Parts: sequence; C-alpha cells; structure tokens
Amino acid sequence: MSPAGPLLCSAAGAALAGLAMGLVVPRLPEPPPTPPDGWAKPRYATLGTARHVALVSAAGGVAGAVVGLQPSVQWPLLLALAGPGAALVGVDALTTYLPLGLTRWCWVLAGVGLAVAGPGVVPRAALAGLATAALFWLVWRLGAGLGFGDVRLAPLVALSGAVDSWTACYLALLFGSLLGVSWGLVTTLWRRHHPHPLGNVFPYGPSLWLGLWPALLLA
Repeated sequence: MSPAGPLLCSAAGAALAGLAMGLVVPRLPEPPPTPPDGWAKPRYATLGTARHVALVSAAGGVAGAVVGLQPSVQWPLLLALAGPGAALVGVDALTTYLPLGLTRWCWVLAGVGLAVAGPGVVPRAALAGLATAALFWLVWRLGAGLGFGDVRLAPLVALSGAVDSWTACYLALLFGSLLGVSWGLVTTLWRRHHPHPLGNVFPYGPSLWLGLWPALLLA
C-alpha cells in the first residue's frame, strides 16, 4: 500500500485536532458549575496552550494514520473523529466534560462524511449509532456512572466503526469499554491512597475514542 494515504490523513488529523483545540475549545461556553466541592474544573479558555495543542495534534496524527489505511471513501467520516474528536476527548481528559458545542461539530462533520461514504453503508451505520445511543442512554439513566456526554459520543464511535463493518463496530465498543474499565480500576486504586475531590469520577470519553483505532486495524 502506498504511504501517501496514511501520511496525508495523519497530517489532516493532526491539523484538525490542533485547530479544534487551539481555536474552538477556548471559545466554548462554560457549563453550569456542578463539580464536587473542592475541585474547580479548568476553564475552556485555558486549554488552548501550546502543550495541549501539541498533545491532541499528536493523538490526531496517529489516529489519522490509521484512517489512511482505510478505503478513501471512509476518510471524511473517520477524520471527523480523528481530528476534532481528539480535541473533544482531550478536553474530557483535562476536565471530565465533553462539551456539547464541540460534540455537535463532530456530529455535523461525521454526517457529511457519512453522506460521502455512500448510501450502501448508511443503514448499517445508522442502526449501529441508534442501538448504541439507546444502550448508553439506558446505562446513563440507571445511574451507572456515565455522563451524558458519553451518551453523545458512543454512537459516533459505533457508526464510525460500522462504516467499515459490524466487526469493527463491535470491536470498537468492546475495546473502548475494556479500556474504560481498566482505567477506572487504576483510578479507584490510586485515589484510595491519594484522595481526590472527584472521588472515583474519571473521564470515559478517551477510552471510547481509543477503542476505535485498533478495531479498524484488526477488522
């Protein structure tokens, strides 16, 4: 396979992630102040630093390289998650929030990418997204520890995998869930001896996002 695809998509993923983190995130409106006492959520305006931009750009570049290994018709959709999606989960990692404004941009770009991918994959992707949304909404409604931002992100991950195949969709959610559970256990054990104002609350979005890329490679 020519390296042009992975290189091109890696550059695109890094650029889109960096632009989202550096230009979009600092302008997002702040959510209502709901975190526990003793912990102040970092303001979005403070997140567009060179360090944060570099980190999410690197993540977007790696994810973009995986995108470049897929059929080119899938690139626009997957780059929505590799680029702005990397910034979205980067914000989650820093604040435990998945901002609605940036999530909407990811969905809009993914919708355009899905249209480009062609009508043949739309039913499968739509079914995967709807089923995942229903499942995560139910888990959230039962109070199992998910934030509603995760309910918005999970269907995007699922339909991105489903554009490739049902196998990629299933593996993406499986890997993301396993990563989330593993990180949750590490967080719980660490904070048992190093108390934190957030208690056992931790960002789940990065795990969901990370699960997609090995799933695409293996599927």
